[in-house]
Amino acid sequence: MTMERAIETFARGYCFTRAFTHPYTAARAGPLWILRDGPRKSGNPRREEFISYGVEPKQVHQVVRRHARGHYCICAVHDPGEEGDLLRDGFKSLGYRLGHTEFMMTHSLKRIPRAPAPLPVGWVSSVVTGDTTWCANMFVKPKYRRRGIARSLMCRLLRDDRAAGAHMAVLLASHVGANLYMAVGYREIGTLMVFTPKRK
Repeated sequence: MTMERAIETFARGYCFTRAFTHPYTAARAGPLWILRDGPRKSGNPRREEFISYGVEPKQVHQVVRRHARGHYCICAVHDPGEEGDLLRDGFKSLGYRLGHTEFMMTHSLKRIPRAPAPLPVGWVSSVVTGDTTWCANMFVKPKYRRRGIARSLMCRLLRDDRAAGAHMAVLLASHVGANLYMAVGYREIGTLMVFTPKRK
């Protein structure tokens, strides 16, 4: 249940941040989420993103072939104890290549560490999606990094999310960034693997 909520939060929150320049929507196609541009009158559509969890690569590929309108990627999520090699090999046999991976992380918002007030040298924002929030972005100016500012920003964000009534916070983390998020109470619930079709 937590994974499904986290994926929906990711889908809706990510679409919100992409919709600043043109509507970007989240919809279901069978077992997959599809993230794509809303109707366009001009310009080229942006890359579509299909999110799968617990679905075999062959089935994902079939759904994507039916629904893809153009350039796309597949974001396949697997549980921490699962072997990512099976997903990678399955998609590779279908003509995809692995671009990168990120950790999917959640925070229950029950215990948030204390941290000093952040200095005004960075920012972080969240998107409300029902009773969950999506950490849309975080930035600290380069010369102020490695001083605890990102930790302070995240603690403040989590407290604000909880005060606004959220019950869970979700984000994707790089391998480098994961340590920061675990230090403020996030836990890894899965790994998102981004696959793209091989160029012909």
